[in-house]
Amino acid sequence: MNQRELLIYIGETLFGTPWHARLAGALSVNRRTLQRWINSDDPAPRHIWDELDGMLLRHISAAEHAHRQIVKQTWRKDEAA
Repeated sequence: MNQRELLIYIGETLFGTPWHARLAGALSVNRRTLQRWINSDDPAPRHIWDELDGMLLRHISAAEHAHRQIVKQTWRKDEAA
């Protein structure tokens, strides 16, 4: 997966569609800067990849918590039935 594909994948994973403005805002960069990275005109700096990794880890943690809550609620409903 190249930089373009990875940025698109991460943007869609974190923010759905449309995602460009939200990802640029979350990274505190101009949309044009993000677009240059997507077009592979400029490589995204290392600190951006570190920030993206942190965002993904927080997203995973929140998704796991939501999953546990679903399982907990479903289990309670099964017990009551």
